Amino acid sequence: MAGPHPWGRFETRVLDRTGSVVQHVLVIYPPGTNDRERAVLWFARTWPLAGALAGIGAFMCLGDLVPSAVLTPTVFVVYAIGLAVALVPSRRIRGLVRRVVATEARDARAWCVDGRIDLIRRAVGTLDDLDRRAREGEVDPVDYEFEWGRVYGLLRSE
Repeated sequence: MAGPHPWGRFETRVLDRTGSVVQHVLVIYPPGTNDRERAVLWFARTWPLAGALAGIGAFMCLGDLVPSAVLTPTVFVVYAIGLAVALVPSRRIRGLVRRVVATEARDARAWCVDGRIDLIRRAVGTLDDLDRRAREGEVDPVDYEFEWGRVYGLLRSE
């Protein structure tokens, strides 16, 4: 649910049909973020779209069965409650999350880069290596969190 990495997530998205525009997004949680906090962050990130789709589904499935004067306010109240449940508990930690975005676009001659792709690649490489060493038992939890914190600190100015 909250992703495979305790430190955050890395996503690469192709933004056009030809593959000539690629976006890289690195999100790093503050060191020490626990499973509950990651789940809250995941819910806060996914609820706006999931709740909207659930509301549309409710209108489609219940529109003929429930009067719109009842269904519409109910859907909006449920959506608002979901937003409150998503955003209030995650408010403190959302402010501490570091996010770096870089976009690569290919024109007729070369790749053009907008953002710090070098920083993203270096951070992801370090974090992947850290995960590998932790799986192999080479890093204890304290050292894992310390190295995670070093990468988190690199993103402070971004």
